Amino acid sequence: MIQDQSHLTAEQRAEQRLKTHIDAIALLKASSIARLPELDIAGYYAFSVMPKVTGRAGEITYMVNDQEILASGQPGHFDKIMKLVMEDKKSSPLKVKTFAKLFLRMKVIRYGVLLDKPDGHILLTPNQLPPDIFEPPSMTDTPEGINYRFWMFDTDRYLPVFWDIWVKRDGTTTFTSRQ
Repeated sequence: MIQDQSHLTAEQRAEQRLKTHIDAIALLKASSIARLPELDIAGYYAFSVMPKVTGRAGEITYMVNDQEILASGQPGHFDKIMKLVMEDKKSSPLKVKTFAKLFLRMKVIRYGVLLDKPDGHILLTPNQLPPDIFEPPSMTDTPEGINYRFWMFDTDRYLPVFWDIWVKRDGTTTFTSRQ
């Protein structure tokens, strides 16, 4: 039976759609759902789904709107969001911090902290990230696309990782990383 959802906000409707979606997946049925409003973008609401059977290791980031549900790590899903962002002429490019969080959670399924200085996280050991190789987070907007460059402290592996990411105007994303 379909319930009237006209009294719900768009965010509440998105969460309800996600609950219905994960209830149909045996391993996800009893999962906890948490909102990730800092990742809301391009008309999508962001949620973290945490299956009880896997703990944090099985956390999935979902982007939900009225038409579809996109999941982290799925081919093409991040690029689809980036295409919408790149097509939106009214907004400015994503700030490095917002882009980094979205990229890490949706594309490469990593957890980390953006570093604004070489010793920018309490778990970094002295000189683990030498100051002479560190560069601050940056974004360069070119006719071909946007280049994001940043160091992050990978909180799963306790390593600093440098990311060099290109988002073309069509949303296609390519990247390299180094430790």
